[in-house]
This record gives sequence, C-alpha cells and structure tokens, in this order.
Amino acid sequence: MTCVADVCASTLLIKSSNSKDQLADSKEYYYKRIFPGVVYDDKKMRYTISFLYKLVKYFLAVEQLDVDKLRQQQMIALAFKEKKLKRFEKEVQRSEEILEKQPLRDAQYYYDQFQNLSSYNSNSVQLSKVGATLKKMNDAADTYFIATTLKMGCMWQTYETFTKTDNSNKLLNQTLDFIYTNPSFLDIPVIKLYYNAYLMLKQTNQDQYFDEFKFSIEQYESLFQQKELSELYVLAVNHCMRQSNQNKEKYRKELFEIYKKGLSAEAFFDNGELKWVAQSCES
Repeated sequence: MTCVADVCASTLLIKSSNSKDQLADSKEYYYKRIFPGVVYDDKKMRYTISFLYKLVKYFLAVEQLDVDKLRQQQMIALAFKEKKLKRFEKEVQRSEEILEKQPLRDAQYYYDQFQNLSSYNSNSVQLSKVGATLKKMNDAADTYFIATTLKMGCMWQTYETFTKTDNSNKLLNQTLDFIYTNPSFLDIPVIKLYYNAYLMLKQTNQDQYFDEFKFSIEQYESLFQQKELSELYVLAVNHCMRQSNQNKEKYRKELFEIYKKGLSAEAFFDNGELKWVAQSCES
C-alpha cells in the first residue's frame, strides 16, 4: 500500500513541478491528494516523503550507471569475482576492452586501468603473468598519482594568485623533482599538459611553459572530456589576462588566439551557453 502511495506521490510531485499553476506548498496539501479521505498523519507523511526521496536517489544512481558502461561492467566483474564465478576473468577483460575503445586518456583513464588490473588476484592470474600485471598496475597508479598531483597544484596556484595566500605543498615539490629526474613521464599527454600548466602559472616570467601548454592543448584536446578541456583553456585565458594586465603586449594577441581556438573546440560552452568565458573575464 505504501509503495502505491509513493508512486502516486512521485507522479503528483512531477505534475506539480511541470504545472504553471502555483500549488499549495505544504505537506497537508499533498497528503490529501495522495491519501484522499484520510485524516492527516504527519509521521506517515514524513515516512512517505523519506521513502520517495530514497527511490529518487536510487533511480538517479541507476540512471547514471546505465550511461556509464565502463562502471557498469566493472561492477559486473566485481560481482562475478565475489561470487567466485568462472567467467569472472572474461568479465574483467570486457572492462578492459571498453576502457581501451573509448578515446579519453585523462587521469581518470589511468585510474580505471588500475581498477581493472587490480580486479585480478594471485589466484586468478598465472604465475608467469603476475609480473607483467603488477608492472601495468604500477605504471597506471604512478601516472594517475602524478597527473592528479599536478592538477591539484594548478588549482592551488590559481587559488593563491587570487587570494594572495601561500600553500606549501611538499608532495607537489617532490613530484616535480621526480619528473625532472624521470623526464620520460612527460611523454604521457595528461602529465605533460598539467606539468606545463603548473609551471606556466608558477613561473610567469618564463614564456616557454605557456607556449608548451598552448601547443599541448591543441595537440591533445581530443583526449579530454569537454569539462576538463574547458578548465584547461580557462587556465590559459586567465594567464594571458594577467600577463596582459602587466602590459605584456604579446599576451594580448595570445589571449585573442586562445579565445578563438577555445571557441572552435567548443571548450567555452556549457549546454550551448558561453559559461567559462564570462567567468574568466570576471576574474
């Protein structure tokens, strides 16, 4: 009976939200519509609302999972693993195939790669393959960690610029030192991008880092989701604006070029609206 009431409640609330008429915004109003002819019971109404809220959250989670095929497949593989089903390894391989077929190579890609590989264990992998599996896991974990640390460094550097605060990030400094002694990591697009982005923001008198960053965005823009691509272009825009405000003529032209290329890549659009450009100009 309660489930039927909850379905009625959800239908009623949806109709109410779509209606141009202003309906009474009270629990008593909706209680009469859901339970006609029944004396108002606040406890019952609160329980109905609470249960409906849980159903809505569950629906939204399932809806997201239905769109995210990789996450869906990873959960299938995990379920097979926990139930010790024989097809477990094939389901993990299916997760790997889905991951490799998609074009993105952002930090999340390496995290998902690590997750897929960590689904295996010493009991399900032949001894001869353990070393290779661990090597891939280690490489994926290193890349995700380094890229994420550099990305956080960019966020902190931007925050410090506008708030005039100082953040001492020892882990970031160690990561920069590690890249300096292991330059091969700069062959990985996501690391190269955020490495140059951070140095661009940190060492504003060194044009080479901006030039490298600008070139990398154009070269690797197809490897990132639109939201992250927007954030990368905004870093370049804000840098150019600050340099222009210091009467560095080069950056007036660079700012125009960044805007033009960002618009061409649709990096400044959010649901068809120019969001990021306005936010950057306000900065």
